[in-house]
Amino acid sequence: MHHTLLQVHQRVDEVLLQVDLTERASDLVGVPGATGLPTEARKRLTIAVELVAGPPVVFMDEPTSGELAVLRVW
Repeated sequence: MHHTLLQVHQRVDEVLLQVDLTERASDLVGVPGATGLPTEARKRLTIAVELVAGPPVVFMDEPTSGELAVLRVW
């Protein structure tokens, strides 16, 4: 199935909101010499990468702790 660029951006925005990463949407990831994302944000980014594809089920083993102990996926 092909998606328009608008649909892709909407899905990404939706997932960023779900994993509370909207404030970091423009941060660069994996740039040598950059300070990078905090540990919690990296964990949430890993989850977001999987969620963007819209899987019917996501299995996680203690994916995060602290601020995002419960992931809002619906």
